[in-house]
Amino acid sequence: MHSRLARAGWLCAWLGAITVSIASATYPPQSPATESDSNTEAASAYEQGMKLLRAGQYSQALEQFRRTEDLAPKLPNGATGEGIALALMGKPDEAVAALQRALALDPQYWVARRELGIVYWEQHLGDQAAEQLRPILRLFPDDAAANAIVGQYEFQQKHYQEALALFAKLPNLDAQPPIALMHAEALLSTGKETEAAEALKRLMGRPDLTANQDFLLGWLLGRARLYAEAIEVLKLTPKNSPNLFSHQYGLALAYFLAGKTQDAIVVLSELAQGGEKRPDLFALLGTAYEKNGNLLEAYNAFRQGILNNPDDSVNYLDIASLAAQHRNYDLAAELLTQGVQRIHDDYRLYLSRGLVFSLERKLVEAHSDYLKASALAPQEPQVALALGLNYVDLDQVDEAVAIFQHTAELHMQDSRPYYFLEQALLRKGVRPGSPEFTRAADAIASALAIDPNFVWGLVERSRLTAMQGKNQEALADLQRAQQLEPASGIIKYRLAQTYQKLGDEAKAKELFAAAEKSIHEEAERVQQKNMLTIMATTTSRAGQSFDDRLGGSQ
Repeated sequence: MHSRLARAGWLCAWLGAITVSIASATYPPQSPATESDSNTEAASAYEQGMKLLRAGQYSQALEQFRRTEDLAPKLPNGATGEGIALALMGKPDEAVAALQRALALDPQYWVARRELGIVYWEQHLGDQAAEQLRPILRLFPDDAAANAIVGQYEFQQKHYQEALALFAKLPNLDAQPPIALMHAEALLSTGKETEAAEALKRLMGRPDLTANQDFLLGWLLGRARLYAEAIEVLKLTPKNSPNLFSHQYGLALAYFLAGKTQDAIVVLSELAQGGEKRPDLFALLGTAYEKNGNLLEAYNAFRQGILNNPDDSVNYLDIASLAAQHRNYDLAAELLTQGVQRIHDDYRLYLSRGLVFSLERKLVEAHSDYLKASALAPQEPQVALALGLNYVDLDQVDEAVAIFQHTAELHMQDSRPYYFLEQALLRKGVRPGSPEFTRAADAIASALAIDPNFVWGLVERSRLTAMQGKNQEALADLQRAQQLEPASGIIKYRLAQTYQKLGDEAKAKELFAAAEKSIHEEAERVQQKNMLTIMATTTSRAGQSFDDRLGGSQ
């Protein structure tokens, strides 16, 4: 999309402006030298060509530059001027040939190299353009054209930090909407959401944005979680920009994420009634119905998504997740089996069916699906976590420990593998002072370093400190956990045990009584939640954000 938005003629304008700098004081002078001081005719022809070029008389300028080349064939000036004139006349292939002739005469002639890079960019030859313009940036770090072009090239390569550094050197970034939008997206992609939000707000209401640029602005506002602003922009943008589905899907997504699920349903339903059958539409429509509490409509939307797109995984995953959340495991397994039978290479289908089997305690069937998912996606953390939990259920704890350890090393910002590693180690029956106990303590410390408010991490750390006789430390963690999860019977029970060890029988008795009614059901719910969380992360619904839908929606 960016290449389409960014090439709206501004490069041609730059080509004209850049020619002026050749004879100006902006850069170190490179006057058109001649073979001898007496050869003033070539210099005169060159100067006349430059005047005609600035006046927009490109054909006449071309004649003078060709005359210059004839008079001084060993110098690059004539061929360079010829290349510039040809580029401005809309003859890029001939321009490239002329500029290459100039560089063959003098590879260090920066004017020719700079113009060649610009012409390459205008021809959508990004690699060649960047190759020519990077040396220019070493000579002239503040060159606006080179910074803009190489910045866009780096953006297209998803080298967002490099793009930001180059865009920062542009004197008036906001005056160039295509680049301003790329700049904002690069800020979002590098986690600079506040700066991105400010940059995007500055672009709102700009009359010089095209309809497609307004659509992209609305989408990026959604990425910045400025949903009200995204709705405002998209509602004012023509519905066919860039096409009906992309626009209306983006608007519906903004409504959905703003909590206006009924508005989202209205927009998506209109698309469906108009004959649109894309899987993303039904996935979001079903999720909106579900969020509104309309479960039958949600099931129907997901089923329509499957009927219209039987070879796409998205609605199989969504409807199975919905069924599993409501403990309709047979339906979830049936639908996922249908998906597996049609789509053989999507690890998510095997993983999700394995999770459903785990919830049904069909551990052997689950294990088979996890192994298939792992073969398809060996580096996917959700698969590793599910397989590790399955090994624990099968009482193959050493295998579980190995998987959780490996996953923690690969995904160091995820608290879950550390938490599950600690639980698996304790399952082996470790004692304080043993290497395995220290390993378990280190794992839970890592989990809490990533997420200090991880409730079950606090509970597990209290368990370890209690095993060491540090009951006051255990009490502090459990009190913190109870603040975060006040209804938990498990936490109340652990608190009761700790108060009992500290000699507060009255408090212990009160908490034992409060915990007894719910503790067994809660343990089952916690286990179910672990599975459903992995399943929800696997389905498309966890990805229904502006971050990853733009490409698929067009």
